[in-house]
Parts: sequence; C-alpha cells; structure tokens
Amino acid sequence: MVRFTRPSLVLGSLLFGSGVHASPWIGTDSPLLRSSVEMLVSHGVIKRPVNTYPLMWKGIAQDLHNVTVKDLAPQAQFAYHHLQHALKFAQQGSSSSIRVFSNSEPDTWQGFDARNQAKSGIETSGQITGQTVSAKVSVNYRDESLDGKYINYDGSYLAMLLGNWSLSGEKINHWWGPSQDNPLVLSNNAQAMTGVRLSRHDSNYYGPSWLSFVGSWNFTAIAAKQQSQVSRIDEIKIDDGDFWGWRFTSTPITGL
Repeated sequence: MVRFTRPSLVLGSLLFGSGVHASPWIGTDSPLLRSSVEMLVSHGVIKRPVNTYPLMWKGIAQDLHNVTVKDLAPQAQFAYHHLQHALKFAQQGSSSSIRVFSNSEPDTWQGFDARNQAKSGIETSGQITGQTVSAKVSVNYRDESLDGKYINYDGSYLAMLLGNWSLSGEKINHWWGPSQDNPLVLSNNAQAMTGVRLSRHDSNYYGPSWLSFVGSWNFTAIAAKQQSQVSRIDEIKIDDGDFWGWRFTSTPITGL
C-alpha cells in the first residue's frame, strides 16, 4: 500500500545519517536504522528480540561482532555496514546536534521517524556517553505544534547501568511493535512522557540450563507521567495522567 504524506522539507542537520546519535540505545527516530536491524534479523545475523524501542546496543553489537561479512548477501552486507557505522557513532564520548525542519502543515499521523507534528521547528541537543552513565539534554522549539506548546525537552534523559540493567529518568518516545507503523500500544503518535524506565541491558540468556529454551530475552518496565495538553486537531483537552507498563519478549526460536 502506498501512503501519501504532506510535503515536508528538512532544512538542515549537523549529523550524518538519519537518527544517528551517540547513545546507549537505538531510538524511535530512524526508520532506515530499524530497516537495517530487521534485514539482519531476517538473515539470521541478529538473534534477539528487536520489537521494543528504545533498543539497547549491547546485544546488537555482540551479534555484529560474531558475523562473517563475506558470507552475507549484498543487501545484508549493506545493512551490516550501516549498523556498524551507527554503532561507532553511538560509542562516541560526546556529541551535539541541531535539526531544523519545516512542513507545509503539521503531520497529523506520526510513524517510526523524527516527530514533525508541528509546522516548523528547531531541535538542539548535547550528549555524553560513558561506561556506566549517559546523559542528553535536548531543548526544542515548535511553531504551530499540534499540542499547542512551543518549547519542549523531548529526547532528554539520564541513564545509568546497574549490573545488567539500565535505569533511566527520561522524556523520550517509545515504540512497542511489532507493527511497522502505528502500533496500538506505544508509538511516536503520543507525546513523549516524563518517567522512569528499567530495561535489561544485555538480552543474552544467563541462568540454569533447564530454562535455556527461553533464548535471548528482554524486559522493560515504565512508570511515567502524561502531561496535560490541548489537541489542535479537535480541541480536546487531555488531562494529566499516570502511565505504567511492562513488557517481556524472548526468542525461543530464531526469527520468531
């Protein structure tokens, strides 16, 4: 099915590649990066759950290290090199970025990509990534935003490693698939929520052999606050609310 969208123009970016940032995880703003991940899943290179974003780099990096590139099909080789480039960038100690965008009108529906639910905007961020602590401060301006707000801090977070767990205080978007676009649970259509998230850092199985059939597995739990807003689409006021949820995913059979 071909989906037509309103014309949009990205005016500039200081980063090479869509959605590539120094970060401990893959976010919800790069459909090209997700496409490369799914390509390598279909070729058996990545052997772990990949339908819950943000997606931790740890397990992806291990799978990329264990592959023989020359044995891959050409399209899989391209995906491999794309992910390797993104991984090297993500491992940088620090980075900063500016993104400027303009649309003929705000996008009503938002897929897996950078959010453009405003007529125009400027996004600025600074980020540091260490061995156990990572942080990002993002300040964004929106003109004629659908939520009626001009300034937001979407994309900001402070994350730390506690053993094999990542604990973060954040204001980011989540994507709980497996849908390619517009999943019914969490997606980029929703405003980023301020909250706390606990996620498994390395999704490899560690434990007794009689439970090894579970395969690689991941667990994510979120406790967040939804902020009040007025939708400019239909002028419906959305009140403050609490959101919590958890998700367990595993791959007992490769590719399932």
